[in-house]
Amino acid sequence: SWNIANLGLQPRRSEELQLVAHILSHFDIIAVQEVYKNLAHFNEVMGILAAQGFDMMLTDKAGSSERLAVVYRTDRLRPRQLFGELDYNPSGKIKNGTYVIEPRKQSFTYQGQKREMLFYNFNRNPHLSTWEVIGTDTSFLLANVHIYFGEESESSARYNNRVAEVYFLANWAREQQKLADTDDLYEKNILLIG
Repeated sequence: SWNIANLGLQPRRSEELQLVAHILSHFDIIAVQEVYKNLAHFNEVMGILAAQGFDMMLTDKAGSSERLAVVYRTDRLRPRQLFGELDYNPSGKIKNGTYVIEPRKQSFTYQGQKREMLFYNFNRNPHLSTWEVIGTDTSFLLANVHIYFGEESESSARYNNRVAEVYFLANWAREQQKLADTDDLYEKNILLIG
């Protein structure tokens, strides 16, 4: 995973983008965060990598006008059929003529203390994609996540938003594992990275 901060937003020279491509080329699959809506820099990096047998998949722009990408080596990995995004989307309710989605209460123990926290939704929805390792029986679901950046102060709302996203993702993966031997689950091997 690599959060290439503001890729496409801040000025970068061609030499710097070549270095980014060089680093990415050492891995078979990479979850990339903060690909800005302007794809010029990302396209330059992918132009270099495509010549080395890489391809990519990309989300549309979302929170902070950023995209999530997965860059992969085509001779080692093949995308499978399931892809999309993870969203907290429970049934809402109409209250005073407005559609309202209730936050999810999460309970957990941290440093010996029981805590409760509300999860409203993701700042940037995780991108889900499924993969198979060519020539093997190995497959996995990759969840490319870009967790909300929160402050270190445990009393801040930004910190709570960040921690709530992490716990929601962990609980989601755990719930998916419970479906492992049913037809409700497409892929049991789940990697949360970002």
